[in-house]
Amino acid sequence: MAKADKGFLMAKGKVVLECTLDKEIFYHGQELPIHVSINNNSNKSVKSLRVAIVQHCELTMVGAQYSCKVARLETKDGCPLGPGANLNRTFTMKPLAQMCGHERGLALDASLSKERDETNLASSSIAETGDPNDLLGVIVSYSVKVTLDLSGMGGDLSVDLPFKLVHPRPGK
Repeated sequence: MAKADKGFLMAKGKVVLECTLDKEIFYHGQELPIHVSINNNSNKSVKSLRVAIVQHCELTMVGAQYSCKVARLETKDGCPLGPGANLNRTFTMKPLAQMCGHERGLALDASLSKERDETNLASSSIAETGDPNDLLGVIVSYSVKVTLDLSGMGGDLSVDLPFKLVHPRPGK
């Protein structure tokens, strides 16, 4: 679960955003149910909601980091969410390499064949010992990012929730 809130200068109340996943580890090709809860106790309105699954890559040899959105959704359904209102919604998303097109910087787990159906997104990097300092090379991780667009000078409010995307163990 990840939670964030935002208060406003010269105004009472806060907007509270909460995002939860059913579990921490998902398998390639599996749908992710993303539960979003918004509690608007401010005088601002929520204009729209964006949900994205983001792949983060770190190249430890050169100290570079970059991120790619592998699934995205924007909705105004239930918006504007006015002062004092609440919204609870579940979005189902499936991160697939085939849906990313030619996204630059995308880390893939692919064989040398030219079949696009055999290509998966790179699996999350997991240290055998549990110590993340043991990882070298390309470190891949994933997160769900939920962003609210707020009215007026409210800006936006976002939250990141990390999860692992892996292949199932052989025999399962």
